[in-house]
Amino acid sequence: MHTLREIWHTRHDQAGISLIDVIIAMFLLSIVISGLTAALSTAILTSAQANQQVAALELAISQIEKIKDADYAPVTTQQINIYPSVNIPPELPGITITIITEPIEGGDTLQKNTVKIYRNGALIVSIEDYKGSLQGSQQ
Repeated sequence: MHTLREIWHTRHDQAGISLIDVIIAMFLLSIVISGLTAALSTAILTSAQANQQVAALELAISQIEKIKDADYAPVTTQQINIYPSVNIPPELPGITITIITEPIEGGDTLQKNTVKIYRNGALIVSIEDYKGSLQGSQQ
């Protein structure tokens, strides 16, 4: 017959992993994987927002260039969309462009043009530029 001391050493000297060890390891692994998944989701969302900002800025710059190429349209009060708008690419759904043209005080030959790019009604980018007509010539 085995003594109590022999039984005690036999039970504790056995190699292997208990069910408790497996459960604890799986719990810790799930915490690590959850953290990595959250970090990856945040990175993907941030990247998508940055790409949206860059696309909107490129669109606004293209619109400013189109205004510069257009004939000077004199205004005496603030006007909306008097200059032609660039075409919005189909890969930018929900995008709208607003062009605000305002005369500059002190003369009717200089104006400020503000291009605002919206996505689903929320402002993404706003840039300003100036356009003028010197002595009746077009710029």
